Amino acid sequence: MVEIPSLERAEHLLAEAAQDLGVEEGEQQCVRPQIAMANDSVSGRSTPGEVERRLGGAADNDGGPDGYGTYGRETRSRNEEHEPVNFEQAPILLFWETTKACGLACRHCRAEAIAQPQPGELTTEQGLKLIDDLRGFTPRSPVIVFTGGDPFMRSDLFDLARHARAYGMPIGFAPSVTPLLTRDVARRMREVGAKTVSISLDGADAETHEGVRGVAGHLRETETAVRMLVDEGISVQINTTVMRRNVEQLADIASLVAGWGARIWEVFFLIRVGRGSELEDLTPQENEDVAHFLYDASRYGFIVRTVEGPFFRRVVAQRRDLDPTADPVSAAGLGALYRRLGARLRQDLGEPGDSRAQSVGTRDGKGILFVSHDGDVYPAGFLPYRLGNVRTDSIVDLYRDHPLLRSIRATEFSGRCGVCEFADMCGGSRARAFAATGDALGEDPACVYRPREDSAPDPERVSQRAVESDQLGRRQSTDRARAEGGFRDRLEVVAVRDRRHAQPVRAPERELAPDAADRPRDGSHRDARPHGEGSVATDDQDRPLADGVGEQRPVELAPPHP
Repeated sequence: MVEIPSLERAEHLLAEAAQDLGVEEGEQQCVRPQIAMANDSVSGRSTPGEVERRLGGAADNDGGPDGYGTYGRETRSRNEEHEPVNFEQAPILLFWETTKACGLACRHCRAEAIAQPQPGELTTEQGLKLIDDLRGFTPRSPVIVFTGGDPFMRSDLFDLARHARAYGMPIGFAPSVTPLLTRDVARRMREVGAKTVSISLDGADAETHEGVRGVAGHLRETETAVRMLVDEGISVQINTTVMRRNVEQLADIASLVAGWGARIWEVFFLIRVGRGSELEDLTPQENEDVAHFLYDASRYGFIVRTVEGPFFRRVVAQRRDLDPTADPVSAAGLGALYRRLGARLRQDLGEPGDSRAQSVGTRDGKGILFVSHDGDVYPAGFLPYRLGNVRTDSIVDLYRDHPLLRSIRATEFSGRCGVCEFADMCGGSRARAFAATGDALGEDPACVYRPREDSAPDPERVSQRAVESDQLGRRQSTDRARAEGGFRDRLEVVAVRDRRHAQPVRAPERELAPDAADRPRDGSHRDARPHGEGSVATDDQDRPLADGVGEQRPVELAPPHP
């Protein structure tokens, strides 16, 4: 277990959280009692996970509170504003896919966005009620990230945003770069209270970026949009999905992030779902090289975090624990990709400063929750396991009590993730485990790390976890079968395990049950809907805004492996 002096680490987390949330220096004193408490509770030293629990996860990664405004100072008391976050009780980020409609058709879109709004979207009244229901997360509600599709395809977007801000809820936006993103809209976002907006950039040159986005001239339009937002006083988060076709350009993209004035760079590690199923991801060793490169990039003035790459947190902890004079290549066994990217980074940006990598925070189902356009609730935009629907279920109860989310937060994982000493800090990508094996509690195949032998948990706990995991797996299979049962054009899955994606085969046509449209679905089935109804576009969670503000755009994956 990597250990860090607790007081020093706590001060570091406080600084990160204050920067992200817009907390003024004087107001930071409100949080310092938590630091003393954390320091007193752990005699002298704390693990990163212990500090996170005692500070309430103040700093984040893989989608933390990326500065989407303050925690509602105008309507919240100071004590409530700085109340520690308890991820068992409330998420810190709620991604709402307000619409599936989007003017782009990106190749890595997780939800296969469509040109027009899809029937079944939450109405304005239902959206307002969702925001009302979020007040049930106490002592403070999560950050609401309005994503899509393109949220600006929804005409009532600012009415919804104002309603959230009336309760003091922090908000963020994840728009697409289209003609809808104007200077007037930027000013309206700022005036309604959003401090951070995420914009996607998936290549350092037009050929790469526009090859992903599918629009000629889009790289130039993206730069114009970023510079305009910065000029309007909005903090910009750049979202980049790393994949085979752009990995060699990461250092050049980092240079653009710095040069355009963006404050946050959020890197999405590919989950092969939706349209992204056709893209090629990296090997585990290449992921490790990229994670170490991202730590280096965080030393050039902007915050760096990841989505669906929680192993980055382990890397950050290891690098911070490394002797500053040590060579990370030899210390961590890094490869040629890291050496190439690192050399290019120094060539472009010069000598580095202090790291601004964020390494403590959330994961799918732990501090993160995703609501789709039609009200279905998922652990995250890339994890298509349907938990319920906000029209009929309490979103607070779903988050707090659903067996899958409880298991995720309790790190009840199998494989390497289940015995890893970094399970609480990292925990692996639950979405990738689900996409690869159909088990959201399985190990993350993208991680190269081999846990220490002495980190294995108590055998009794392993046995009990195996039983509970098996029971949960049976529930997942049952839910899948129920969702598939009543639909025409049902897809059968032929697992191609060595390629980690499924080949769809059309099953015999069958009658559509009268109530099929109302039946719950678990998202594992290309949305399990009749053909012709598309899915959504994500920036990789473009979110989230996705994500940070990334683009968590959902979800409808290709069917998982059986």
